[in-house]
Amino acid sequence: MRILKKIFTIALVLLSVIALGCGRKQKSEREVLEYLKNIQSYKCKATINILNNKQAIQYKCTAFYDEKLGARLEIGEDRIFIYKDNWIHVSDKASGRKYSIEESFDNLYYLAFVNKYIKLMYTNEDTKYYVQEESGRKYQLIELTIPDNNINMAKAVLYVDAKTLVPGKIMIYDNKDKERIRINYSEFAANEKLDSNLFNFQ
Repeated sequence: MRILKKIFTIALVLLSVIALGCGRKQKSEREVLEYLKNIQSYKCKATINILNNKQAIQYKCTAFYDEKLGARLEIGEDRIFIYKDNWIHVSDKASGRKYSIEESFDNLYYLAFVNKYIKLMYTNEDTKYYVQEESGRKYQLIELTIPDNNINMAKAVLYVDAKTLVPGKIMIYDNKDKERIRINYSEFAANEKLDSNLFNFQ
């Protein structure tokens, strides 16, 4: 009787594991794209690592995005960039300055926003999609050309967890396929209700 109970318990555990595995199977390319395209808001941590021949520079950032309100990037504790209506409103606490510039002048920080990357996908004719395994996880990779004619930022690859659909990182390469920038995401929370005051510039 005890043996039957043990067998029954083991069978139940195995069935539960299989059911969980089926519920979290790898998503298709179309499912990944549809999910990313339909994110209406998010907040996350983003670490931007810039690599050049002389040194490595790192920026610790917090990013907020709302499709109706705009985007906000907090760089360290001193700088805030608010993206709204094709303008970037900058607040620099260290210098006490506040100013606005056209969004077209930004050739780096905008790439920290996943929604900006998705927008590039739909205007890019040579976008490539493939799956890669890294550290025991499978990622859907979305590779595209950066249309800025900057030899140091020629190509970008977005890594999206193929099961959870959470963006993991963006790798940016120069025209010789050398890694120049890496943006790592953490604490990514999609479709969060964000405080509208985050997008106000005063």
